[in-house]
Parts: sequence; structure tokens; C-alpha cells
Amino acid sequence: MKRHTLMMTVMILFVSVLMAVGNKEVKKQLKISISKGKQWEHSFKLFGMIKITTTPQIVIWREDEEGNLIETLYLTGKMKKIGRYEALPYWAHKADYFKQKNQFDLITSASPKGSTEINVNVKLNQMKYRICAEVNHSYDYNEFFPKVGKKHPKYSKTNGQASLIYKSDLILPEDTGNFVLKETGYGEANGSTGKLYSDISKLTTAREIVHYLGVMISIR
Repeated sequence: MKRHTLMMTVMILFVSVLMAVGNKEVKKQLKISISKGKQWEHSFKLFGMIKITTTPQIVIWREDEEGNLIETLYLTGKMKKIGRYEALPYWAHKADYFKQKNQFDLITSASPKGSTEINVNVKLNQMKYRICAEVNHSYDYNEFFPKVGKKHPKYSKTNGQASLIYKSDLILPEDTGNFVLKETGYGEANGSTGKLYSDISKLTTAREIVHYLGVMISIR
């Protein structure tokens, strides 16, 4: 009986050690680089008279291997000011943004006027992850995303081309170095769902908003 109890105790301790190792957090610093493209600034006429020049809305986040949101790392302030799902729909639906938008205040920043770097400290467990980004302009229509009426079932009156989504390859918790975020697809043009569409050939100037997106990961 004593021997059985001792074996059970040893097994419980062994499992506890394995769980502790598996849940160990590693502190890393992410330096996210955004290099502006030819269409970083977009101009349009409001009411056909007033010329407006804007910079893009951007959100950057981490997600797991299955595509579930882990944490949001950076968000431009326009999202809260304008408040439209179609601006950054792929991420907004993942984050349930409009029901809990106040929780993003600490990572919300002014839209950068040009190329920029964002430094973020994170705690990683043993889960594989990707760094992702979603980028969008308003009123940048093309033949695939035309200007339409207010209640069109597929397109948006204000959005123009859909948002463009970028993702890195899967990253291991112990990985360091540089990782490039690649064009992966686009979001729902009218913001009604969080779907990801793969045929980015329908996007034209939207693919020139950003020239390069990447992240350098180092031990903190």
C-alpha cells in the first residue's frame, strides 16, 4: 500500500513538472516594421468638393495555429473614431471589437504619417503563433469594389476596396529573428462577416498601401 502511494505521489509530481514546463512563459520583444507604399496616402473629395487626404487604418495582432485571436498588439485610433466594421472586418469580428472596444484603449495609437516601427513586449507560452496585420483605406474604389448605394448587400458606400490581410509563417515560442508578413487575403467589403477571401487579384491600389511588413523578435 505504501509503495503504491509512493508511486502515485511520484507520478503526480512528474506530471506537475511537465505542466509547469509546458506553461512556462518566455518574455520577448517584438519590433514591428511598417514601410509605406505608393498609396500610403489616399485623397478623395468629400461631397464632391472638399479634398481629404488620409492615411490607412491598421491593426496588428497575434493568433494561434487555428487562427484564434491571442492578443491585439497595435491599433490605429481611426477605428474607434469612425466605428465601422468594414474598416478592419477580419480582425474586428475575431476581437468582437464593437462590444468591447474600450479594452483596446491602451494599445490604440494615432495613425502613422509614414513608415514606422512599433515596439511591443509580450509573454509567450509554448503555443505556436502568427503575427498578423490588416490594412485599409476608405473611398479607394476600383472595378471590383465599385461605389454603391448605402444599403448594398455586398459592397460598402464608404469602404471602396476591401481590407488586405497579412500573416507571418508559424512562429515557435523559442524563435528569434526576422519574420515577413505576407499578403494572405482580404476581408468582407461591407464588414458583415469576418471571412477571409484569398483572391487578392481583385485588389489594386490597396496592395500598394504598404511596401513591407515584418517583425523582428528578440529576447527581452
